[in-house]
This record gives sequence, structure tokens and C-alpha cells, in this order.
Amino acid sequence: MPAYKYTLKNGKTMWYAAFNYTDWTGQNKHTCKRGFKTQRETKEYERSFLDQEKNTSDILFSSLVENYLDDMEHRLKPTTMENKRFIIEGKLLPYFGRLKVCDIDTIKIRKWQNELISYRSEDGKPFSQTYLKTVNNQLSALMNYAVSHYHLAFNPCKAAGSMGKSKA
Repeated sequence: MPAYKYTLKNGKTMWYAAFNYTDWTGQNKHTCKRGFKTQRETKEYERSFLDQEKNTSDILFSSLVENYLDDMEHRLKPTTMENKRFIIEGKLLPYFGRLKVCDIDTIKIRKWQNELISYRSEDGKPFSQTYLKTVNNQLSALMNYAVSHYHLAFNPCKAAGSMGKSKA
């Protein structure tokens, strides 16, 4: 992943990324983005961009979430999208955000479920059973999306089992 350096008229050094990729239609494309302050930022941008364009299950969970939300935004009502974003950003991304989708297995899901079940807020109250079910359903929906669009072999949420109750 090359990063290129250039100098502005005022003498300041900046970085840019220029690379080729294959888009969803199978065509080869070229992209270039300028204005990065460090080489590390440039390489992070390129890695995250290519992750979003990949169609394999070794995509980062955070990139899967971005693609999922972009896709669902056209299919769901704005209030439903608000609720999805709130749950995903608050309960899923902190735990699974840096993992690759193919690395998320039933053991990691069970540990995450156990953390949520045993969580106590400042006032000592746990999450309600219906809320736990809703959060688990969001993770399962994301994994189903990965199964159908990113060649994930199976949904690990099914093997891990559910948590909470639909009617409590």
C-alpha cells in the first residue's frame, strides 16, 4: 500500500493515496485522495476503502456495518434506522468493531452476550429481557447480511443461541 508525499507552496509536506481496485460491477477503477497529514493516515484510509469494496468475509466488522447501514437506509424508515444505529454503535461496534467478520465465532458471541446479561447500570438495574433480545437480533441481522452478501459460511449467532425474551 503505497503512500505518496507532496509539498505545498508554503513548504508544508502532505500525503496522498492513489490506488486501483475492482468495484462491485467487476470493472477496474482508480482512485486518489489527497490531504493527509501523515503516512499512517493515508494507509489507514486506503485499507478501510479497500475493506469496504471487498466482497469476502475477511472484511472488518466496522466496514460491514457501514455497508449494511448504507444499504438499509434506502429500505427502512428513518426512525428504524435511528434505532439500528443507536444499538449498533453503542453495543456492537465497541466489542466487534476491530474484528474481521470471519473471525467472529460462537465463543466470542457468547462472551459478548454474557457481558450484556451481567451488565448493571449506575442505578444497579440490568438490561430488560426485551432489550437484550433486540440487541441480539441486530447482531444476527448483520451476520445474516454477511452470509448473503460477503460469503460468510454461516451465521454464528444461530449456533451461539439467543438471549433475552421477545415478550417479558
